[in-house]
Amino acid sequence: MKKTFMALAAIVLCVMASANDLTLRYDRPAQFFEEALVIGNGNIGATVYGGINRERISLNDITLWTGEPETGVTTPGASSRIPEIRRAIDRGDFRAADSLNMFVQGHYSENYQPLGTLNITFNGIDSAAVTGYNRSLSLNNAVARSTFTIGNLRRTTSAFVSASDSKTLYRPSRIQPRPRRAIFPIRALPAHFKQPHPGSTRQPAGVVERASPSALEQQLHHQHKR
Repeated sequence: MKKTFMALAAIVLCVMASANDLTLRYDRPAQFFEEALVIGNGNIGATVYGGINRERISLNDITLWTGEPETGVTTPGASSRIPEIRRAIDRGDFRAADSLNMFVQGHYSENYQPLGTLNITFNGIDSAAVTGYNRSLSLNNAVARSTFTIGNLRRTTSAFVSASDSKTLYRPSRIQPRPRRAIFPIRALPAHFKQPHPGSTRQPAGVVERASPSALEQQLHHQHKR
Protein backbone atom coordinates (compact mmCIF):
# COMPACT_ATOMS: atom_id res chain seq x y z
CA MET A 1 0.00 0.00 0.00
CA LYS A 2 2.81 2.37 0.91
CA LYS A 3 4.63 1.66 -2.37
CA THR A 4 1.42 2.27 -4.32
CA PHE A 5 0.90 5.62 -2.57
CA MET A 6 4.48 6.71 -3.28
CA ALA A 7 4.11 5.74 -6.94
CA LEU A 8 0.89 7.73 -7.25
CA ALA A 9 2.51 10.73 -5.53
CA ALA A 10 5.44 10.59 -7.96
CA ILE A 11 3.05 10.52 -10.94
CA VAL A 12 1.10 13.51 -9.58
CA LEU A 13 4.33 15.49 -9.07
CA CYS A 14 5.45 14.72 -12.64
CA VAL A 15 2.11 15.84 -14.06
CA MET A 16 2.22 19.06 -12.01
CA ALA A 17 5.77 19.80 -13.18
CA SER A 18 4.77 19.16 -16.78
CA ALA A 19 1.70 21.43 -16.46
CA ASN A 20 3.88 24.25 -15.12
CA ASP A 21 6.38 23.94 -17.98
CA LEU A 22 4.58 26.04 -20.58
CA THR A 23 7.09 25.84 -23.43
CA LEU A 24 6.68 25.74 -27.20
CA ARG A 25 9.29 23.47 -28.81
CA TYR A 26 10.39 22.93 -32.42
CA ASP A 27 13.07 20.76 -34.02
CA ARG A 28 14.15 23.09 -36.85
CA PRO A 29 14.65 26.82 -37.51
CA ALA A 30 11.67 28.87 -38.65
CA GLN A 31 11.36 29.41 -42.40
CA PHE A 32 8.38 31.78 -42.40
CA PHE A 33 7.14 34.61 -40.20
CA GLU A 34 4.28 32.43 -38.91
CA GLU A 35 6.81 29.87 -37.62
CA ALA A 36 9.04 32.36 -35.80
CA LEU A 37 8.90 32.84 -32.02
CA VAL A 38 7.32 36.11 -30.91
CA ILE A 39 8.62 38.12 -27.94
CA GLY A 40 7.61 41.59 -26.78
CA ASN A 41 6.42 43.87 -24.00
CA GLY A 42 3.39 45.56 -25.58
CA ASN A 43 5.43 48.47 -26.99
CA ILE A 44 8.37 46.82 -28.74
CA GLY A 45 8.59 43.32 -30.10
CA ALA A 46 10.55 40.87 -32.20
CA THR A 47 10.12 37.58 -34.00
CA VAL A 48 13.11 35.25 -33.68
CA TYR A 49 13.71 32.62 -36.38
CA GLY A 50 16.40 30.61 -34.59
CA GLY A 51 18.78 30.20 -37.52
CA ILE A 52 21.96 28.16 -37.23
CA ASN A 53 24.59 30.11 -39.17
CA ARG A 54 22.30 33.05 -39.95
CA GLU A 55 19.87 34.45 -37.41
CA ARG A 56 16.96 36.62 -38.52
CA ILE A 57 15.06 38.87 -36.13
CA SER A 58 12.12 41.00 -37.30
CA LEU A 59 11.76 44.13 -35.16
CA ASN A 60 8.63 46.10 -34.25
CA ASP A 61 7.86 49.36 -32.45
CA ILE A 62 4.34 50.49 -31.59
CA THR A 63 5.03 54.11 -32.66
CA LEU A 64 5.65 53.25 -36.33
CA TRP A 65 2.59 54.01 -38.47
CA THR A 66 2.04 55.39 -41.97
CA GLY A 67 0.60 58.63 -40.57
CA GLU A 68 -1.11 60.37 -37.68
CA PRO A 69 -4.17 59.06 -35.80
CA GLU A 70 -7.49 59.86 -37.42
CA THR A 71 -9.50 62.70 -35.86
CA GLY A 72 -13.09 63.78 -36.50
CA VAL A 73 -13.86 60.90 -38.85
CA THR A 74 -17.58 60.16 -39.18
CA THR A 75 -19.66 57.98 -41.49
CA PRO A 76 -23.07 59.59 -42.14
CA GLY A 77 -25.90 57.04 -42.26
CA ALA A 78 -23.84 54.29 -40.62
CA SER A 79 -26.48 53.49 -37.99
CA SER A 80 -29.13 52.86 -40.65
CA ARG A 81 -27.04 49.99 -42.05
CA ILE A 82 -26.97 47.99 -38.79
CA PRO A 83 -30.41 46.35 -39.37
CA GLU A 84 -29.34 45.47 -42.90
CA ILE A 85 -26.16 43.82 -41.56
CA ARG A 86 -28.21 41.75 -39.10
CA ARG A 87 -30.63 40.62 -41.80
CA ALA A 88 -27.74 39.62 -44.07
CA ILE A 89 -26.18 37.55 -41.27
CA ASP A 90 -29.54 35.90 -40.47
CA ARG A 91 -29.96 34.72 -44.06
CA GLY A 92 -26.34 33.55 -44.27
CA ASP A 93 -25.22 36.18 -46.77
CA PHE A 94 -21.90 36.97 -45.11
CA ARG A 95 -20.44 38.62 -48.21
CA ALA A 96 -23.20 41.26 -48.13
CA ALA A 97 -22.84 41.64 -44.35
CA ASP A 98 -19.10 42.23 -44.73
CA SER A 99 -19.65 44.82 -47.49
CA LEU A 100 -22.24 46.69 -45.38
CA ASN A 101 -19.95 46.55 -42.35
CA MET A 102 -17.13 48.11 -44.39
CA PHE A 103 -19.39 51.08 -45.03
CA VAL A 104 -20.15 51.42 -41.30
CA GLN A 105 -16.45 51.32 -40.43
CA GLY A 106 -15.61 54.07 -42.90
CA HIS A 107 -12.34 54.48 -44.75
CA TYR A 108 -9.18 52.66 -43.79
CA SER A 109 -7.10 54.10 -40.96
CA GLU A 110 -3.33 54.39 -41.03
CA ASN A 111 -1.32 51.18 -41.27
CA TYR A 112 1.03 49.70 -38.68
CA GLN A 113 4.60 49.44 -39.99
CA PRO A 114 7.46 47.02 -39.14
CA LEU A 115 10.66 48.60 -37.87
CA GLY A 116 13.14 46.45 -39.80
CA THR A 117 15.04 43.16 -39.89
CA LEU A 118 18.24 42.31 -38.04
CA ASN A 119 20.28 39.57 -39.75
CA ILE A 120 23.17 38.05 -37.79
CA THR A 121 25.61 35.89 -39.75
CA PHE A 122 27.89 33.54 -37.78
CA ASN A 123 30.96 32.66 -39.81
CA GLY A 124 32.53 29.22 -39.64
CA ILE A 125 29.47 27.18 -38.62
CA ASP A 126 28.71 24.20 -40.87
CA SER A 127 24.94 23.68 -40.66
CA ALA A 128 25.32 20.17 -42.13
CA ALA A 129 27.36 19.13 -39.07
CA VAL A 130 24.71 20.28 -36.59
CA THR A 131 22.80 17.73 -34.48
CA GLY A 132 20.26 17.92 -31.68
CA TYR A 133 18.65 21.17 -32.82
CA ASN A 134 15.93 22.56 -30.57
CA ARG A 135 14.07 25.88 -30.70
CA SER A 136 11.79 26.92 -27.84
CA LEU A 137 9.78 29.74 -26.31
CA SER A 138 9.07 29.61 -22.60
CA LEU A 139 5.66 31.07 -21.74
CA ASN A 140 6.76 31.17 -18.09
CA ASN A 141 9.63 33.65 -18.54
CA ALA A 142 9.09 34.79 -22.19
CA VAL A 143 12.60 33.75 -23.27
CA ALA A 144 13.17 32.41 -26.80
CA ARG A 145 16.06 29.96 -27.18
CA SER A 146 17.70 27.88 -29.86
CA THR A 147 20.27 25.18 -29.08
CA PHE A 148 22.24 22.69 -31.12
CA THR A 149 25.37 20.56 -30.98
CA ILE A 150 28.28 20.86 -33.37
CA GLY A 151 31.06 18.37 -32.78
CA ASN A 152 31.16 17.89 -29.02
CA LEU A 153 30.17 21.47 -28.23
CA ARG A 154 26.68 22.79 -27.39
CA ARG A 155 25.59 26.25 -28.57
CA THR A 156 22.67 28.26 -27.17
CA THR A 157 21.17 31.61 -28.12
CA SER A 158 18.66 33.47 -25.94
CA ALA A 159 16.41 36.46 -26.57
CA PHE A 160 13.77 38.33 -24.60
CA VAL A 161 12.20 41.78 -24.33
CA SER A 162 12.35 43.63 -21.02
CA ALA A 163 9.21 45.48 -19.94
CA SER A 164 10.90 47.67 -17.32
CA ASP A 165 13.90 48.63 -19.48
CA SER A 166 12.07 48.59 -22.83
CA LYS A 167 14.93 46.79 -24.60
CA THR A 168 15.27 43.73 -26.79
CA LEU A 169 18.23 41.54 -25.84
CA TYR A 170 19.84 38.74 -27.84
CA ARG A 171 22.74 36.66 -26.52
CA PRO A 172 24.58 34.01 -28.55
CA SER A 173 26.94 31.68 -26.73
CA ARG A 174 30.43 30.83 -27.92
CA ILE A 175 30.89 27.37 -29.40
CA GLN A 176 34.63 27.24 -28.80
CA PRO A 177 37.11 29.01 -26.45
CA ARG A 178 37.65 31.91 -28.85
CA PRO A 179 34.61 33.89 -30.03
CA ARG A 180 33.26 33.39 -33.52
CA ARG A 181 33.07 36.39 -35.79
CA ALA A 182 29.55 37.68 -36.39
CA ILE A 183 28.21 40.22 -38.90
CA PHE A 184 25.20 42.37 -37.95
CA PRO A 185 23.56 43.98 -41.01
CA ILE A 186 20.39 45.92 -40.20
CA ARG A 187 17.91 46.38 -43.02
CA ALA A 188 15.19 48.97 -42.50
CA LEU A 189 12.03 47.99 -44.32
CA PRO A 190 10.66 50.53 -46.83
CA ALA A 191 7.98 52.71 -45.27
CA HIS A 192 6.33 55.86 -46.58
CA PHE A 193 5.68 58.12 -43.62
CA LYS A 194 3.57 61.22 -44.11
CA GLN A 195 5.79 63.02 -41.63
CA PRO A 196 8.95 61.92 -39.79
CA HIS A 197 8.86 60.91 -36.16
CA PRO A 198 9.96 63.79 -33.91
CA GLY A 199 13.60 63.50 -32.90
CA SER A 200 14.20 60.40 -35.04
CA THR A 201 17.61 59.70 -36.58
CA ARG A 202 18.77 57.35 -39.31
CA GLN A 203 21.65 54.93 -38.76
CA PRO A 204 23.68 53.52 -41.67
CA ALA A 205 23.31 49.79 -42.32
CA GLY A 206 25.65 47.59 -40.33
CA VAL A 207 26.13 49.97 -37.40
CA VAL A 208 25.29 48.45 -34.04
CA GLU A 209 25.62 50.49 -30.86
CA ARG A 210 26.47 48.56 -27.72
CA ALA A 211 25.95 50.00 -24.27
CA SER A 212 28.12 49.16 -21.30
CA PRO A 213 27.11 46.02 -19.31
CA SER A 214 24.06 46.63 -17.17
CA ALA A 215 21.78 44.84 -14.73
CA LEU A 216 19.59 43.98 -17.70
CA GLU A 217 22.43 42.15 -19.44
CA GLN A 218 23.13 40.29 -16.21
CA GLN A 219 19.46 39.27 -16.17
CA LEU A 220 19.76 37.90 -19.72
CA HIS A 221 22.93 36.05 -18.71
CA HIS A 222 20.99 34.45 -15.84
CA GLN A 223 18.09 33.47 -18.13
CA HIS A 224 20.54 32.20 -20.74
CA LYS A 225 22.11 29.74 -18.28
CA ARG A 226 18.80 28.31 -17.07
